[in-house]
Amino acid sequence: PLMSAGSGCAALIASFFALLIAASCSKPQTALINDFDQAQEVSNKSGKDLVIIFTGSDWNESSKTLLASVFTEDYIKKLSKKYVLCNIDILQDANAADEAVLQKNYTLASEYAVQAMPWFILQTPQGELYGSTAGAEESLTQESVISLFESFADRRKQLVTLKKKITSAKGTEKASAIDAFLSAVESNRREQYEDLIRQVPDLDPENSAPAADGTTGLRGKYMLQSAYLDAIGKYQNGALVEAGNTFFAVLDTAPLTGAQKQEALYMGAYMHAMSGETEETTVIEWLEKAVEADPDGEGAVQIRATIDQIRANAAAASVLEE
Repeated sequence: PLMSAGSGCAALIASFFALLIAASCSKPQTALINDFDQAQEVSNKSGKDLVIIFTGSDWNESSKTLLASVFTEDYIKKLSKKYVLCNIDILQDANAADEAVLQKNYTLASEYAVQAMPWFILQTPQGELYGSTAGAEESLTQESVISLFESFADRRKQLVTLKKKITSAKGTEKASAIDAFLSAVESNRREQYEDLIRQVPDLDPENSAPAADGTTGLRGKYMLQSAYLDAIGKYQNGALVEAGNTFFAVLDTAPLTGAQKQEALYMGAYMHAMSGETEETTVIEWLEKAVEADPDGEGAVQIRATIDQIRANAAAASVLEE
């Protein structure tokens, strides 16, 4: 009886909060939402685009102006007909907010590659980021903010159109559609499309699908990108040798171009070098193979310089030991 009562109570609570969210979606905003997860959920349920405004209200004068003079109650109400408005405040005063909130906001600023304050992010309810820009001094008026948002309309249309093509395509056509979409996505946001990245190798088994850059073959490219995804998890857990081996494994299984082989060898060697568990001579051997894979490529110059630096460091260490 206690279990069933608890389950019923949980269901009622869930229903209650669902109703609250639904109600908040239908009513115009009168204030900026300060919690990212809540704003994202409202955006998803309402079908309105999400605008994230990064500010520094306790240290940045432009942010103070924006929050006080631009985003008034009436203006927020007006914009909320089309957008869900979220304010992520990057505070310098550690006592001004809960530590977990401060950390969460700093993490969001890093994930969205925020470079200045204030900073605007615009994305669709499905999470496609189509606008990322600083709020310049001359744009800190109500009229210019609307114009700024509307200036990204073409970019939004492009991403939405490319994403739709993925759902209607199959086989190599779908592989090409995914590549076209991911090529248009901001580089720092591609990781969120892991499910799409991992689909491509199986969609292009013969490595023959046309790529967005005019080349042919997506299987090798996306097997290498999948290796990056696998390596990130190992790196974060401190397993650097395993992270490096993830790149080496692709060399034996993926149809890579010379430049891609070079990239896999370099990343594998780099991870091993970072681990401190692999001898320098072995790392140099891998780097030399990387140069051989694409000797005239742009990466070869950097890799040769890296080899010279490793050898110079080793020679200097040897002199000190003597």
